[in-house]
Order: sequence, then C-alpha cells, then structure tokens
Amino acid sequence: MKGFVPRLRALLATTRSPLAVGLDPTPETLPTEWRAKAADSRDPDTVVELYRRYLIGVLEACRPFAAVTKLQSAFFEVLGWRGVRLFEQCCREARDLGYLVLADAKRNDIGNTAQAYAQAFLEPQRTYAGTWNLPEADALTVTPIFGDEGNRPFLRAASEQGKAVFFIVRTSNPSSAQLQALELRDGRRFDQAVADLVEGYALETLEPGFGYAPVGAVVGATRAEELAELRARMAHAILLLPGVGAQGAALAPLAAAFDAEGMGALVPVSRGLLQAHAEPGAPKDWKEGVAKAAEGYARAFQQLIPAWS
Repeated sequence: MKGFVPRLRALLATTRSPLAVGLDPTPETLPTEWRAKAADSRDPDTVVELYRRYLIGVLEACRPFAAVTKLQSAFFEVLGWRGVRLFEQCCREARDLGYLVLADAKRNDIGNTAQAYAQAFLEPQRTYAGTWNLPEADALTVTPIFGDEGNRPFLRAASEQGKAVFFIVRTSNPSSAQLQALELRDGRRFDQAVADLVEGYALETLEPGFGYAPVGAVVGATRAEELAELRARMAHAILLLPGVGAQGAALAPLAAAFDAEGMGALVPVSRGLLQAHAEPGAPKDWKEGVAKAAEGYARAFQQLIPAWS
C-alpha cells in the first residue's frame, strides 16, 4: 500500500502546484441560473443534485492545476442525510479524477469515540454484515486539544490505511490569538506547543526517503508573522495554509512553507474558485471561468517556488 506522502509527491510532480480545491456546497456558490432554480425548488433532492453537478464540474475544471480537494464537512452535514450522500459522491468522483481527498471536519474526542471518528473518515466502514467500501477520505483535519488520548486513534488509523492527519495549529481568523497566542508557563505560545507536539508525531511516522510524514498542520496563511517560525518547528509536517482568496492572505510569505522541490505545503482555495463565475469579466461558461481561476492561482503559486517557476 502506497503511503500518503509518496502519492502526494507523485501528483504534485504532474500539477506543479500546491492548489487544493475547496468544495463548499452553499447557495451563493452556484451559477446564477442554477441558483435561481435552487431557490424556486421545494424539492431538496433537486437542490442537492444541482450541488452535485456543480461540484463535480468544478473538480473536472480544476484537475490540471490541483492534486488535492478539500471538502468542508459542515456544508455537507447541514444538508442532512442527502449531504452525507453528496459527500460520499464527491469523494468517489474526486478519487476517480485522480485527486487526493482531504476531509476538513476538525474532529476529535477520546477513546472509542475518537476511534469512531477516525473510522468514519479514514477507514472502510465495518458492520456486522461485513465491510462497506465507502469512498473514505485520504486525510482528515483534527483538533489536537485532547492530547495523545484523542490524537493517537487518528494517527493509528491513518498509518494503517496509508492516509494522513492534519492537526489544527494556528488558524487564519483574527480572534485566534485569544487562545492560540497565549503564553504558557514554559515560555512557549500555545500554538508553538501544539507545533512541537505535531513535529513529534511527524518524527514517529516519517516516511523514509520522502522528508515528510503523513502528519500535517493547519497554519493560517494570514499568519505571515508566525508561518516561518512554525515551519521551523514542524520541519517534517506538511502544512495546510488556508486564507488565500476570500480572506485576502498575501502569497509572498507562503514561500517559507515550501522546500526547494516545491514540497511541504498545500494551499486550499474555496470561494476564489467556486465563485469565479461571478467575477467581473469572467467567461460566460462557468466551468471555463473556474478553470481560468484555478490556472491563475496555480501560476501565482508557481512564482513562489523556484523549482516550478
């Protein structure tokens, strides 16, 4: 079984871009004519089908420029059981297109509850009737606040399945400093302590010959002043850098997250792709507009990385 890091490296060699396609099924992301149809419909199945067609179209349009797609679980869950089915359909279609699938669900707990969360997203579903080969994700975001008792069930599942876990270290929202920048008794900031914990996990699971572990860290791209420092603390973790696009993060500081070969980080973009059809001067064909936006992001990222420029 090929591990997460070698699979990611192989895909990045073809896309030459760290772009991760964010999938958020919300009404405002739909093209204008589809949005009107969704607003007029009283049939939830019709609305979810519109989401499915649009999200799959986005994946198809972005595939030449992106190796990873990030599904924000909350926007699927709010649609009820139909949303769970849509999540599964998007996972399946994304994998068929050649993407690695990152479930952005920010789960955690302890004991058998943590095990259940890990199984739900990272393992084939096991029941009394046997194994359901549902299209589980290739990676999952996890909140590390429970410590080892909460984190290790996810690490164990990821290791057994050739998957990855991305721990939340420093988020992109302005109020993150209320807790994540607090100084601890030993002089470290809270986010630094979490980063050190993540690097420890990475060293335990390092994949020989690749330089990185199937352990990642979420660090907001808007945290330019902390990014280089946190990267130094997590030299063997793959960074996920949200905040580019709608949140307005500058691109230049992100260069610190990548190595000379262009490995080391992924940059998710959601609204900047999903709503590209609404931008001034966008092509009339929404799929063409999404592809154009994805290409633009890919080229911008390539300018940061000497190996890809």
